Amino acid sequence: MAFSSTFVVKVLKNNLLMIFFYSFQKVPSHFRVKNGFT
Repeated sequence: MAFSSTFVVKVLKNNLLMIFFYSFQKVPSHFRVKNGFT
């Protein structure tokens, strides 16, 4: 049970990172600069 829970959390974290970076790349550069993201 502990192993499966850790595995699920790890997979979720990896997916969230991928989704975050994917979405971040889709945001226009002027939007990122306007909001202070580099």
